[in-house]
Amino acid sequence: MKMRNLLYASVIACILASCSKEDDVIGVNPTPDKGNASLVIGISSSTQTRAIAETSTEDQINSLVVAVFNTDGSLVAVKDTTASNGAIRRTPTVNSLISGNTYKVLAIANKRAADFNGKSTIGEFQTVTQNLVDGSDVSEVATSAGLTMSSEVITTGSLITGPNLYAASSIGGYNKVGSVDITLYRNVAKVVVNTISLKMKDPVAYKNATFTLDSVYLKNAPKQTLLIGAGTEAKGSTYYTTTGFYSGSKGDADPLAYYAQPYTSSNVITDIQSQGSAFAVADSFYVYANQNTNNKTWLIVKGTVKYTTANGVEKTLANRCYTIIVNETGTFSSGSDSSKGTGKIDRNMRYQIDLTLSGTGSNTPDPDPVAATLDCFVKVAPYGIIEQTAEFE
Repeated sequence: MKMRNLLYASVIACILASCSKEDDVIGVNPTPDKGNASLVIGISSSTQTRAIAETSTEDQINSLVVAVFNTDGSLVAVKDTTASNGAIRRTPTVNSLISGNTYKVLAIANKRAADFNGKSTIGEFQTVTQNLVDGSDVSEVATSAGLTMSSEVITTGSLITGPNLYAASSIGGYNKVGSVDITLYRNVAKVVVNTISLKMKDPVAYKNATFTLDSVYLKNAPKQTLLIGAGTEAKGSTYYTTTGFYSGSKGDADPLAYYAQPYTSSNVITDIQSQGSAFAVADSFYVYANQNTNNKTWLIVKGTVKYTTANGVEKTLANRCYTIIVNETGTFSSGSDSSKGTGKIDRNMRYQIDLTLSGTGSNTPDPDPVAATLDCFVKVAPYGIIEQTAEFE
């Protein structure tokens, strides 16, 4: 799957076009009928504006919810709009607001207004959760629903009578009540195994070594996420503290198949030193935010090691495991990100991992995986991407 920058969601609101289907306000918290102001927001994005037709489904926005609240957090209105002809062309316009007032605003992508029925305050909106299986964040976004995303709570300037705009751009006839577009953050992180290579530390003792890759899977993957972040760090504040965890292994009672990826072809990795095979491309996984340092998310590589000893004896070791904690403490060469090396997973991050297998691994997933990652070399790339490399004995 082709990936672009994971920091921003990919829709720009074309304010004056009217090519998308906009639904009615479904909830109003006493706002006088004499409301004489309206509000439209701009959504920060990359250049990818297509929805269904876009190659990368990780950037698409098929529906957009805008919720407006009074300054005390009580709900005024919530509206949504859906894609038309494969794209969102405008954000919902919220009418019947009061000139002279300021409001708080939330934006949520790839959900509908009805998902927030019964919620009447910002705090209640921030309690809504999503399950990894029941939600849309599964199977490489195979459905048209798209990845869910949400913004921080923003506060507008004072509205005037007529149309008001919270956006970086200016539109004729609109009063500016904000100078930036609202940023949307995905509710998933993506763990990407770039490469798995084999390079035995002792090529004499492990002659002609090969590793047959059986599976790569995540362990301790949170089952749920908060749909909307709370607090000051929107992209890292969606961890649901009472969530359960998927084990990720085959046979788990929780049937989350794409956490246990089987390999049936092109899965034999030969030793770089003796046979020249550089690496095998692995796979990627979606995972929700995990701030629980007692249940860190593991990446486990499992397979069969074969080699010939220095005395010419052929050895076969099945079910060998190599375990790494995603985003575990290591050495950082450049860049900066507050979440690097914490052992925690933030939403809207891409954790890119390169693994070098230099030994025979363990017969079980390492019960103390920190020991397997002490020599990790982790490089933080610019903005929203963390690259991690590890060597296993």
